[in-house]
Amino acid sequence: MRKLLFLTAMIGIILFTSCAKKTEEVELNYTIKEINGLKVYANKNVPSEKDLKVELKELFTIIGFEEDQPEERIISMPVALDADPEGNIYILDGQSRTIKKFSKTGEFVKSFCRQGTGPGEIRDGIAMNIVGDTVVVADDSGRKLV
Repeated sequence: MRKLLFLTAMIGIILFTSCAKKTEEVELNYTIKEINGLKVYANKNVPSEKDLKVELKELFTIIGFEEDQPEERIISMPVALDADPEGNIYILDGQSRTIKKFSKTGEFVKSFCRQGTGPGEIRDGIAMNIVGDTVVVADDSGRKLV
């Protein structure tokens, strides 16, 4: 009797789940491929929300040059920009070969690095990236990472 009751219950569950209305499949606006063991996501350039609007709001301004400011604060030729996990902003100045650090509110903190070929010096910085607590600069003339 218990076997018959169990069998009836299992058949009921199978029928219920197979007859239940299937939910609509949502078409993704991106594709996922696996290439050499890495997942590669490709956007179809179709917004998932048609009414999505993005408005930009100015939070602060970093001014590259103002009268009567210290020379180390001047930004002559910004080449690259990145931010660290705390929100500090770093700007690579291609003309002075220095990096300017600003707080997350845009206040000047310090300037570091200089032109040269020694440790921590660059000749032609073309890119910069923050990796953890380290600033990495690609030096094109020296063909090295500083």
